[in-house]
Amino acid sequence: MLSLLLLAASPFQDPDVHYHEQVAYYPIKADSWDALLEVVRRRPGKGNKAWAQTAWNASYKVAFASDQRRCWISAMEVTLKVTISLPRWLDTPKALKPRWEAFYEHIHRHEYRHRQHVIDMIKALRSRAMALPPGPDCGAIKAGYLRIKTELEQKREQQDNNLDEQDRLWQISEQQQATD
Repeated sequence: MLSLLLLAASPFQDPDVHYHEQVAYYPIKADSWDALLEVVRRRPGKGNKAWAQTAWNASYKVAFASDQRRCWISAMEVTLKVTISLPRWLDTPKALKPRWEAFYEHIHRHEYRHRQHVIDMIKALRSRAMALPPGPDCGAIKAGYLRIKTELEQKREQQDNNLDEQDRLWQISEQQQATD
């Protein structure tokens, strides 16, 4: 699998969010649209579940401060790693090149929308956690932070599910094949 580490600007204007993005391409060799579909369906570990994938991992460091009466979040650092896996059709037949390029753009936009869901979640988490008012003890503040984190993770998951439901890439690819 060919990988490319992007050194693009971080989508965060926050020194406490460390962002790393990698784009990996998996090669496809096929001589027709039918063969393309079959190769992608049979690729190891993915089956016919996805043309591409956006995987991410976030780690959070939350610092608490307190005095005799109250506790608050004093700092929060996030490390976010995103890996996007995309297909690369090698030796695309000339007659199918325009169709593939249009479909590939669709796949690319789809995966970058998944990426944006994660970025939006992290931005909202940082903003809401740092805005939590001081509480009577650090346990209460930590519980508030975890409620916010869980709520935002569920929202992001629902956004991703909605995107996948709305944008059924397999159906689109097969419809394109049917228009041949």
